Amino acid sequence: SGGSAGVVGLVGAAAAGMRKPAILLGLFVAWEIGIWAGHLRNYTPFFHLSALAIGFALATWLQRPSRTASGQ
Repeated sequence: SGGSAGVVGLVGAAAAGMRKPAILLGLFVAWEIGIWAGHLRNYTPFFHLSALAIGFALATWLQRPSRTASGQ
C-alpha cells in the first residue's frame, strides 16, 4: 500500500544527513537487489529504490544553503 516505500524514502533522507551516505545507500541498494533476485521478482524493489533516491535527492536539495542566506 506504499508504506514501505515511504519508510525507505525516509531512510534516503536520513542518509543525506550522514557524513558518508554511500554506506547506508549501498546497504539498502544491495538489500533490495538481493530481495528482488532471490524472492519477490516483482516491482516492489523498484518502488523502494525510487523512493530511496527521491528521499536522498530531496533532503540533499533542502539542506543546501541558499544564496540569499550566504549573502551572495
